[in-house]
Amino acid sequence: MQENITTKLSRYLRYFIYCVIAFCIVFALFFIMDEIVMPLYVRHGDEIPMPDVTGKDHFDAKKELELYGFIVNDTTRKYHPYRQAGEVLSQFPTYETKVKKGRTVYLTISLGGEKVKVPDLFQKSVRDAEILLLRNNLKLGRKIYYAFSREYPEGVVIEQLYEAGMEVPKGTIVHITVSRGQEPQNVPVPYVENKLLENAVDILEKNGLYAGRVVYQLDVNNEYLPNTVLLQDPKPGEIVAPGDSVHLWVSKIDTTNFFQK
Repeated sequence: MQENITTKLSRYLRYFIYCVIAFCIVFALFFIMDEIVMPLYVRHGDEIPMPDVTGKDHFDAKKELELYGFIVNDTTRKYHPYRQAGEVLSQFPTYETKVKKGRTVYLTISLGGEKVKVPDLFQKSVRDAEILLLRNNLKLGRKIYYAFSREYPEGVVIEQLYEAGMEVPKGTIVHITVSRGQEPQNVPVPYVENKLLENAVDILEKNGLYAGRVVYQLDVNNEYLPNTVLLQDPKPGEIVAPGDSVHLWVSKIDTTNFFQK
Protein backbone atom coordinates (compact mmCIF):
# COMPACT_ATOMS: atom_id res chain seq x y z
CA MET A 1 0.00 0.00 0.00
CA GLN A 2 2.82 2.35 0.93
CA GLU A 3 4.67 1.55 -2.34
CA ASN A 4 1.60 2.49 -4.41
CA ILE A 5 1.36 5.85 -2.68
CA THR A 6 5.08 6.52 -3.27
CA THR A 7 4.74 5.56 -6.92
CA LYS A 8 1.77 7.88 -7.41
CA LEU A 9 3.56 10.80 -5.72
CA SER A 10 6.59 10.25 -7.90
CA ARG A 11 4.41 10.19 -11.00
CA TYR A 12 2.61 13.39 -9.98
CA LEU A 13 5.95 15.10 -9.27
CA ARG A 14 7.32 14.22 -12.70
CA TYR A 15 4.12 15.43 -14.29
CA PHE A 16 4.37 18.70 -12.40
CA ILE A 17 7.99 19.16 -13.46
CA TYR A 18 7.06 18.49 -17.09
CA CYS A 19 4.30 21.08 -16.84
CA VAL A 20 6.67 23.65 -15.38
CA ILE A 21 9.22 22.99 -18.13
CA ALA A 22 6.54 23.20 -20.81
CA PHE A 23 5.24 26.45 -19.34
CA CYS A 24 8.75 27.90 -19.29
CA ILE A 25 9.32 26.94 -22.92
CA VAL A 26 6.01 28.47 -24.00
CA PHE A 27 6.72 31.61 -21.99
CA ALA A 28 10.21 31.90 -23.50
CA LEU A 29 8.87 31.47 -27.04
CA PHE A 30 6.20 34.06 -26.38
CA PHE A 31 8.81 36.47 -25.02
CA ILE A 32 11.10 36.00 -28.03
CA MET A 33 8.23 36.48 -30.48
CA ASP A 34 6.83 39.50 -28.67
CA GLU A 35 10.03 41.31 -27.76
CA ILE A 36 12.46 40.37 -30.56
CA VAL A 37 10.95 38.76 -33.65
CA MET A 38 7.82 40.88 -34.01
CA PRO A 39 9.55 44.25 -33.46
CA LEU A 40 12.16 43.31 -36.04
CA TYR A 41 9.48 42.22 -38.46
CA VAL A 42 7.39 45.34 -37.91
CA ARG A 43 10.33 47.77 -38.10
CA HIS A 44 11.77 46.12 -41.21
CA GLY A 45 9.39 48.11 -43.35
CA ASP A 46 10.64 51.42 -41.90
CA GLU A 47 14.02 51.11 -43.63
CA ILE A 48 14.68 53.72 -46.31
CA PRO A 49 17.63 54.28 -48.65
CA MET A 50 20.13 56.83 -47.34
CA PRO A 51 20.05 60.02 -49.48
CA ASP A 52 23.29 61.33 -50.99
CA VAL A 53 24.31 64.65 -49.40
CA THR A 54 28.00 64.68 -50.39
CA GLY A 55 28.97 67.86 -52.21
CA LYS A 56 26.06 69.78 -50.71
CA ASP A 57 26.25 72.74 -48.38
CA HIS A 58 26.56 71.64 -44.77
CA PHE A 59 23.38 73.33 -43.56
CA ASP A 60 21.30 72.18 -46.53
CA ALA A 61 22.51 68.59 -46.03
CA LYS A 62 21.71 68.67 -42.31
CA LYS A 63 18.22 70.04 -42.93
CA GLU A 64 17.53 67.37 -45.57
CA LEU A 65 18.66 64.50 -43.33
CA GLU A 66 16.63 65.76 -40.38
CA LEU A 67 13.52 65.89 -42.58
CA TYR A 68 14.06 62.18 -43.22
CA GLY A 69 14.14 61.61 -39.46
CA PHE A 70 17.89 61.10 -39.05
CA ILE A 71 20.15 62.45 -36.32
CA VAL A 72 23.13 64.37 -37.75
CA ASN A 73 26.63 64.32 -36.27
CA ASP A 74 28.70 66.94 -38.12
CA THR A 75 31.59 67.55 -35.75
CA THR A 76 34.32 66.20 -38.06
CA ARG A 77 36.12 68.90 -40.07
CA LYS A 78 38.95 68.54 -42.61
CA TYR A 79 40.92 70.83 -44.91
CA HIS A 80 40.49 70.10 -48.60
CA PRO A 81 42.35 71.86 -51.44
CA TYR A 82 39.48 71.68 -53.97
CA ARG A 83 36.27 71.80 -51.88
CA GLN A 84 34.73 74.99 -50.56
CA ALA A 85 34.40 75.55 -46.84
CA GLY A 86 31.12 74.09 -45.54
CA GLU A 87 30.79 71.45 -48.27
CA VAL A 88 30.04 67.85 -47.23
CA LEU A 89 33.06 65.69 -48.06
CA SER A 90 31.71 62.30 -46.99
CA GLN A 91 28.87 60.64 -45.08
CA PHE A 92 28.28 57.45 -43.11
CA PRO A 93 26.11 55.46 -43.73
CA THR A 94 26.84 55.86 -47.41
CA TYR A 95 24.45 56.64 -50.27
CA GLU A 96 21.51 54.19 -50.77
CA THR A 97 22.37 52.12 -47.66
CA LYS A 98 19.12 50.80 -46.12
CA VAL A 99 18.68 52.46 -42.72
CA LYS A 100 15.91 53.21 -40.24
CA LYS A 101 14.65 56.57 -39.10
CA GLY A 102 16.40 57.80 -36.00
CA ARG A 103 19.77 56.54 -37.21
CA THR A 104 22.77 58.82 -36.61
CA VAL A 105 24.41 60.02 -39.82
CA TYR A 106 28.06 61.12 -39.55
CA LEU A 107 29.18 63.92 -41.88
CA THR A 108 32.70 65.16 -42.65
CA ILE A 109 32.69 68.87 -43.51
CA SER A 110 35.29 70.73 -45.59
CA LEU A 111 37.23 73.61 -44.05
CA GLY A 112 38.31 74.64 -47.56
CA GLY A 113 41.94 74.93 -48.55
CA GLU A 114 44.34 75.12 -45.64
CA LYS A 115 45.38 78.73 -45.05
CA VAL A 116 48.98 79.85 -44.54
CA LYS A 117 50.51 83.26 -43.92
CA VAL A 118 52.47 84.99 -46.68
CA PRO A 119 56.07 85.68 -45.55
CA ASP A 120 57.75 89.05 -45.91
CA LEU A 121 59.83 88.95 -49.12
CA PHE A 122 60.80 92.62 -49.15
CA GLN A 123 64.48 93.17 -50.05
CA LYS A 124 65.11 89.42 -50.27
CA SER A 125 66.98 87.96 -53.23
CA VAL A 126 64.94 85.94 -55.72
CA ARG A 127 66.49 82.70 -54.46
CA ASP A 128 65.83 83.53 -50.80
CA ALA A 129 62.25 84.56 -51.64
CA GLU A 130 61.64 81.26 -53.41
CA ILE A 131 63.01 79.23 -50.47
CA LEU A 132 60.96 81.24 -47.98
CA LEU A 133 57.78 80.67 -49.99
CA LEU A 134 58.43 76.92 -50.25
CA ARG A 135 58.94 76.70 -46.49
CA ASN A 136 55.48 78.24 -46.08
CA ASN A 137 53.85 75.89 -48.63
CA LEU A 138 53.58 78.62 -51.25
CA LYS A 139 54.98 78.93 -54.77
CA LEU A 140 56.95 81.61 -56.57
CA GLY A 141 55.37 82.78 -59.83
CA ARG A 142 57.19 81.57 -62.95
CA LYS A 143 57.22 85.05 -64.45
CA ILE A 144 59.25 87.55 -62.43
CA TYR A 145 58.62 91.27 -63.03
CA TYR A 146 61.44 93.82 -63.04
CA ALA A 147 61.42 97.56 -62.41
CA PHE A 148 64.04 100.27 -61.98
CA SER A 149 64.40 101.65 -58.48
CA ARG A 150 66.37 104.60 -57.09
CA GLU A 151 66.02 103.36 -53.50
CA TYR A 152 66.81 99.64 -53.63
CA PRO A 153 69.79 97.75 -55.10
CA GLU A 154 69.55 95.52 -58.12
CA GLY A 155 68.30 91.97 -57.58
CA VAL A 156 66.13 92.40 -54.47
CA VAL A 157 62.35 92.06 -54.18
CA ILE A 158 60.59 95.43 -54.03
CA GLU A 159 56.97 94.29 -54.43
CA GLN A 160 54.97 91.11 -53.78
CA LEU A 161 51.46 90.20 -54.91
CA TYR A 162 50.14 89.42 -51.42
CA GLU A 163 51.10 91.50 -48.41
CA ALA A 164 53.21 89.91 -45.69
CA GLY A 165 51.03 88.29 -43.02
CA MET A 166 48.00 87.86 -45.29
CA GLU A 167 46.37 84.42 -45.07
CA VAL A 168 46.01 82.64 -48.42
CA PRO A 169 45.21 79.02 -49.42
CA LYS A 170 48.08 76.57 -49.24
CA GLY A 171 49.90 76.30 -52.60
CA THR A 172 49.03 79.85 -53.73
CA ILE A 173 51.34 81.35 -56.39
CA VAL A 174 53.00 84.60 -55.29
CA HIS A 175 54.34 86.95 -57.97
CA ILE A 176 57.17 89.36 -57.21
CA THR A 177 58.76 92.46 -58.70
CA VAL A 178 62.55 92.70 -58.54
CA SER A 179 64.66 95.86 -58.61
CA ARG A 180 66.95 96.55 -61.59
CA GLY A 181 68.74 99.20 -59.63
CA GLN A 182 68.86 102.83 -60.79
CA GLU A 183 67.51 103.58 -64.22
CA PRO A 184 70.41 104.03 -66.73
CA GLN A 185 70.61 106.88 -69.20
CA ASN A 186 70.99 104.51 -72.17
CA VAL A 187 70.39 100.80 -72.69
CA PRO A 188 72.15 98.56 -75.25
CA VAL A 189 69.69 96.36 -77.09
CA PRO A 190 70.32 92.69 -76.16
CA TYR A 191 70.65 89.94 -78.77
CA VAL A 192 67.38 87.98 -78.91
CA GLU A 193 67.48 86.50 -82.43
CA ASN A 194 67.21 82.70 -82.57
CA LYS A 195 65.53 82.79 -79.16
CA LEU A 196 62.01 81.54 -78.54
CA LEU A 197 59.58 84.45 -78.30
CA GLU A 198 58.85 83.85 -74.59
CA ASN A 199 62.56 83.85 -73.73
CA ALA A 200 63.22 86.91 -75.90
CA VAL A 201 60.50 88.88 -74.08
CA ASP A 202 62.03 87.95 -70.71
CA ILE A 203 65.51 89.06 -71.85
CA LEU A 204 64.16 92.39 -73.09
CA GLU A 205 62.27 93.05 -69.84
CA LYS A 206 65.32 92.23 -67.73
CA ASN A 207 67.17 94.93 -69.69
CA GLY A 208 64.44 97.51 -69.18
CA LEU A 209 62.98 97.14 -72.68
CA TYR A 210 59.72 95.74 -74.02
CA ALA A 211 58.59 93.68 -76.98
CA GLY A 212 56.91 95.95 -79.50
CA ARG A 213 55.17 94.83 -82.67
CA VAL A 214 55.44 91.06 -83.24
CA VAL A 215 55.20 89.99 -86.91
CA TYR A 216 54.82 86.31 -87.73
CA GLN A 217 56.77 85.27 -90.81
CA LEU A 218 56.29 82.00 -92.65
CA ASP A 219 59.29 79.66 -92.39
CA VAL A 220 58.94 77.95 -95.76
CA ASN A 221 61.89 75.62 -95.22
CA ASN A 222 60.89 74.81 -91.64
CA GLU A 223 64.42 75.60 -90.44
CA TYR A 224 63.31 77.06 -87.12
CA LEU A 225 61.00 76.00 -84.34
CA PRO A 226 57.68 77.86 -84.28
CA ASN A 227 57.81 81.15 -82.31
CA THR A 228 61.56 81.62 -82.90
CA VAL A 229 62.76 85.21 -83.28
CA LEU A 230 64.17 85.64 -86.82
CA LEU A 231 64.91 89.39 -86.82
CA GLN A 232 64.79 92.30 -84.38
CA ASP A 233 64.65 96.06 -84.70
CA PRO A 234 66.62 97.90 -83.29
CA LYS A 235 69.58 95.61 -83.93
CA PRO A 236 71.60 94.04 -81.09
CA GLY A 237 74.05 96.48 -79.49
CA GLU A 238 72.23 99.66 -80.55
CA ILE A 239 71.81 102.21 -77.76
CA VAL A 240 68.21 103.12 -76.88
CA ALA A 241 66.38 104.77 -73.98
CA PRO A 242 65.04 102.68 -71.09
CA GLY A 243 61.48 101.52 -71.72
CA ASP A 244 61.83 101.54 -75.52
CA SER A 245 60.28 98.75 -77.58
CA VAL A 246 62.02 96.22 -79.79
CA HIS A 247 60.05 94.92 -82.75
CA LEU A 248 60.33 91.22 -83.48
CA TRP A 249 59.84 89.00 -86.52
CA VAL A 250 58.88 85.49 -85.42
CA SER A 251 58.72 82.20 -87.34
CA LYS A 252 55.61 80.19 -88.02
CA ILE A 253 55.48 76.80 -89.72
CA ASP A 254 54.23 76.15 -93.24
CA THR A 255 50.98 74.16 -92.85
CA THR A 256 50.07 74.13 -96.54
CA ASN A 257 51.32 70.62 -97.24
CA PHE A 258 49.84 69.39 -93.99
CA PHE A 259 46.31 70.41 -94.94
CA GLN A 260 46.72 69.14 -98.50
CA LYS A 261 47.45 65.68 -97.07
